[in-house]
Amino acid sequence: MIPYKSDYNGRKGKSKEHDTDENGSGASQLGSPQNRKATPTTSATNKQLNDIGSANTIQQDQGEQAEAQNQHNELLQGAGDQSQGTENQSQSTQNQSQGSGDDLDLVVESGATNDTSPDHFFDPKFLNNISKHIGLTWRSLGVELNFSRHELDNMEKDYPNLQAQCAFHMLSTWQEKLSSNKDARSELAAAMREADRGDLAEDVENYDNSKFTRNTDRPTRSPSSTQIHVVGDNTQTTHVPPNIIRSPIKQDVPRGNSMLFNESRGEASFEKPEYPFSLQFLRGIAGQMGNDWRDVGTELDFTLPELDNIKQFFPDDQAKCAFKMLNTWQQKLPSGDARGARDARGARDELITALNQADRTDLAESVGKYEGSGIETPKAVSNISPMRKSSFECTSYREMKQKLDDGCRYLILSGSTGGGKTWNIEHYVEEKKKSGDIDGDTWMFAASTKDNLVDSIRLYMEYINSPSTKQSEQNPLKKLKECLAKRKGKHLIVFDDTLSKNLYGDIFGAFSSVSNVTVILTTQDSKPYICKDILQVGPMLPDEGKQLFLEILEDSYNVMNEIHLPIKDKDLEALLVEIDYCPSAITLSAYNMAHSRVSIQKYTEDVKQKGKHLDNDELLPAGPLETHKINIKNLKEEMEAAYPNISTSVLQICGFLYKRKIPLFILQLVMEQEKVDEDDITEYIDKLIDKMQRRSLGTLSTDGTEEERFLNTQGLFQIALRSEMTNTEKCDVIQKLMAALVCYLGKDAPAVFGNVKMMTLLVPHVKSVLDHANAKGLKHDHLGIVLMEIRLYDVLGYIYSVQSSDYELACETYEKCLNRFYKKVLQIDNQKRFDHDIITNLRRQKQTAQCTAPCNVDNSFIKEKAKLLTRKLSDVTREINDDRIVSRLSKEELEENITNKVLTKHDVEIMEKKCARENDKTDRYCEVPKCLQRNRINKEIYLELVESNLAMPLVKASKFFIHELLVSILYSYGRLAFYPSNWPLEKKEMFQNLLKLSMKLCEMLADEGVHILHYVLCERNALLYYLNSKTHFDGTEKSENEFRGDMKQALEKYKQILSDEKYNKEFFQYGILKKTEDDAYHRDVCLKQLAKIHTHILEMDHTEEDIKDALNTLTKMENIENPDKRFKQAMDKLQTVINSETTRSNEK
Repeated sequence: MIPYKSDYNGRKGKSKEHDTDENGSGASQLGSPQNRKATPTTSATNKQLNDIGSANTIQQDQGEQAEAQNQHNELLQGAGDQSQGTENQSQSTQNQSQGSGDDLDLVVESGATNDTSPDHFFDPKFLNNISKHIGLTWRSLGVELNFSRHELDNMEKDYPNLQAQCAFHMLSTWQEKLSSNKDARSELAAAMREADRGDLAEDVENYDNSKFTRNTDRPTRSPSSTQIHVVGDNTQTTHVPPNIIRSPIKQDVPRGNSMLFNESRGEASFEKPEYPFSLQFLRGIAGQMGNDWRDVGTELDFTLPELDNIKQFFPDDQAKCAFKMLNTWQQKLPSGDARGARDARGARDELITALNQADRTDLAESVGKYEGSGIETPKAVSNISPMRKSSFECTSYREMKQKLDDGCRYLILSGSTGGGKTWNIEHYVEEKKKSGDIDGDTWMFAASTKDNLVDSIRLYMEYINSPSTKQSEQNPLKKLKECLAKRKGKHLIVFDDTLSKNLYGDIFGAFSSVSNVTVILTTQDSKPYICKDILQVGPMLPDEGKQLFLEILEDSYNVMNEIHLPIKDKDLEALLVEIDYCPSAITLSAYNMAHSRVSIQKYTEDVKQKGKHLDNDELLPAGPLETHKINIKNLKEEMEAAYPNISTSVLQICGFLYKRKIPLFILQLVMEQEKVDEDDITEYIDKLIDKMQRRSLGTLSTDGTEEERFLNTQGLFQIALRSEMTNTEKCDVIQKLMAALVCYLGKDAPAVFGNVKMMTLLVPHVKSVLDHANAKGLKHDHLGIVLMEIRLYDVLGYIYSVQSSDYELACETYEKCLNRFYKKVLQIDNQKRFDHDIITNLRRQKQTAQCTAPCNVDNSFIKEKAKLLTRKLSDVTREINDDRIVSRLSKEELEENITNKVLTKHDVEIMEKKCARENDKTDRYCEVPKCLQRNRINKEIYLELVESNLAMPLVKASKFFIHELLVSILYSYGRLAFYPSNWPLEKKEMFQNLLKLSMKLCEMLADEGVHILHYVLCERNALLYYLNSKTHFDGTEKSENEFRGDMKQALEKYKQILSDEKYNKEFFQYGILKKTEDDAYHRDVCLKQLAKIHTHILEMDHTEEDIKDALNTLTKMENIENPDKRFKQAMDKLQTVINSETTRSNEK
């Protein structure tokens, strides 16, 4: 029986002293404050308590002494209640409120076995232990469990200042009210997450009530009293009633549950057994698994009913299904020792095998690299490294350090760009890492906008193998807080360049309850968010500026020209005044003086500039900016002298990328475009970075491998780079940079990189380049930039929808992408007007009836719009290829868009299979050019592919490249219809028409003899899904007759796609072969869909012909060698249905 069966609807803060139990006895109500009378404090309260084992003694270690004393006071008060009964109720309440009642166990009654009621899902022991950890959030949780404010107030009156009792009473009352246990687990877990207690939600989700069994053989407690022996005073014995102390008998808690029994304290605690993988790591894997979680589950020996049961828990969340499946698998692993430790190596091998069998080699690679063991958190991650090598500590640094060392957990650093905010943080992190004061994660998040902040959080999540967050979430900081709270160590996180004051409160509020995280905000706002800990990081003090200058100068004395010496104080002071005592400018000036023949007077004269410099609406001090310009000029001259045949554009592109974690392979790609020799590329980049590091303009970091190296730089340096360039130079550099990004960032980029982390890492760089391409004052009509800009938006939409499941942001991105295509490429300024004109013309011709809006149209509109768009697309292409016209894009630049790419492993496999078939059929030898995965192909390699019939002729591919780009955008945008189910009707109609328009454009290209992959995808993977669904696209349920009719139509269509000649041919994507004749993947997809349709038909009213047709498909499927898991599941399900129908027919 669960105690506290009080009805709160009619109570006014009072409770009965006694309730009658189920047997009619007058047992005291447990834990009620009215039943705890005070007793005088004895000398034993100042002693450490000893063991309660089988001999009924309590042991507390030295670190728990204060808690033990408070608990002992409570026990003595309870004893006094039973033995004396002389104190009044108010005195009891007063003493009870002063004690540490949170540590009392609320479940076990006198003589009770503390078993689970058959009417309740959660065992009281479990609710008791959960209650101890809820703390101040118990009221928030109560609101989520639909308790009224009045009810919660009454609970708090009964148990003032006793949060654990309030939480337990609230949970027990909630469980009593449940009409069904079916949704108890999911309801409580969801409430926990809404109350910002995701840590406890995990324990709820992992709870298994079947393992809390009754034990009728358990020895019963003596109903009289229990003795507590106090250390150091063996002559004193205190008698305590049995309903106050819980049973010391070890509870039967399953090892798979997240609670373990702590024998030293006689209670169940939230310690966890040692598992091979941490929960954070499993969540990271699960978040990337997508639809493949069922395939992986099958490989891990889950049955179909077990997987279906998991799906019922989280019908709309694949990541949670995957995590539940992986966590269940891990808990079922055989124990290796008494603590429950599992065989980590065996488990790792088993999971890697399962992932490889499910064709998720990217995740298998992540598992192979996992360095955690048991519940140990993977190693700390960081993207903060010191930019300037100097032991000098200025006043602002010492003030910051003092505040943080004194325990400040929320700090704002305010100051202008280049003022030393970032350097102070980097220097502090380096120092504290060496001393061990910071042993957790150190991460700098871009916080200039909410979008940038979420992108930064998503990247951090990738690095710690945790599920990503979404832009559309109301509070994207919530997951970040939960992750950091669970990770071991002391963390320091920085929100850099926080512009929105709304973010200040959100950030500080999010981490207010996390004790292991220190938060720093940097901002250029002179009047930031009101916070008691704000430091203005500005110009250095005169003496500090001189000291820093001379320190750096002394380090470089060996290269100084004698004409520089001695430097007079007045000359140095004049220079420092001119550069505003800015730390980064002082560093650069000292370096420049040590490495040039210019006197300090001449250098000061060069720095002098009147007024201010305006860059992107940001007012900057002229002195520090000019200092950076001078050093950039010197850096260019040094590189040009060493490498006269290589341009310095690779340095210039650093000004347009995000300042942290710039992948060096992007710099390499830019140099490859300029035909630089491979050996020279590596040498040049190494030399450039070395010179930047010497000037404190950049630093190098890795992700643990030399293959993945990154450059970190600073904002003022980037501004100075851009300010030295003309608009023409900026456009040229942006175009080169976009070409490098487009090369790697296709929609098959995960297959290129082997994981999605690199895609996530490139997102802030892509957005930075797009922002600069659309910056004020940079007017350009260059079609080459526009096309690559559109391709990058297309890829961003793909990343947000497929990789991040952030469908709202994906929708916004695709809308921006499509608008830009219509306006910039086709020069259609108003899409709605364009559509309206089509409809008006069709009405005039009486080809369409009562069409009122572009979203609600028939096939006549789609057909007419496709014709007009094709005409405009052809005009653009014709203009490019006409040498007599000065077009917005040259023929060579268009060809570069086609040949500038990376072949994936799948691309090469398709080519190799075709070559093998060709060599078997003919004497002509066909060979795949040597283009390995992740190697960029160029025009020469592309022409080799054309010679081997592995790519579309370049002239033909160029003619229809822009057509295919529009088709790709329309298809990806329209496919959003199949992700979330809660799109408004207007959106669903729009998505459907986008897919129809994409399909019609593909058909028109096919009439021209151009077969692009989207021709198959639009119908096979999109439009036919509407027929397979049990609901109309507007969300309404189909009748059985409607569904049967759609199934019959889909059946015939998939048969046609499988066997029709127009589908059974080669298809290309941007010129590269993607599907061959008799393509095995295409065949398997169609057969799998046919099996699903047959299964649906046989589950409804059907004929003997339907069974024969299904048997025919099943026979084809059984002849397929090495089918994938989804294919096998569809086949097995069809086999089961056919067997059932055959048995039923025989019985008839």
